[in-house]
Amino acid sequence: MNDLREDWRPPFCPDPAGCRPLIHPLTDPDNMALDKRGFAVFCWGRLAAPLVWTFDGVEHVETLSSCQSSPLKGVVRWLENESDWSALSRGYRAAITSAAEAPQTAEEVRREVDEVGR
Repeated sequence: MNDLREDWRPPFCPDPAGCRPLIHPLTDPDNMALDKRGFAVFCWGRLAAPLVWTFDGVEHVETLSSCQSSPLKGVVRWLENESDWSALSRGYRAAITSAAEAPQTAEEVRREVDEVGR
C-alpha cells in the first residue's frame, strides 16, 4: 500500500502524528472543504505503530485506521487490521448486492418499520 502525500491528509484527521493516510477522496483543494459543506467523508490509513490490546483473553493487533466524518456524528474512528477490512469488504459487497436486488424508497422503509412495530 502506498501512503498519500502528507498534504493530502483530510482536515478532520483526529491523529495526524499516529496515522498515515492511504486513501481518501479529498485529494484536491475543491474537495478539501467537503466535510464543511455537509458531506460524509471517509479516510483509510496505516497506524505509525501497532496498537496491541487484550479483551477476555483474546489479543488484538490493530495496524490500520478508518475514519468517517459526517455532519450527523462528527468524526468516528475505527482501529482495525487487514482481517477486519476483509470482513467489512465482504459484508459491504453482500449488502450492496442485497440492496440492489430489493431497492426501497424511504416511504417503503417507513411502511416496513411501521408494520414491524404493530
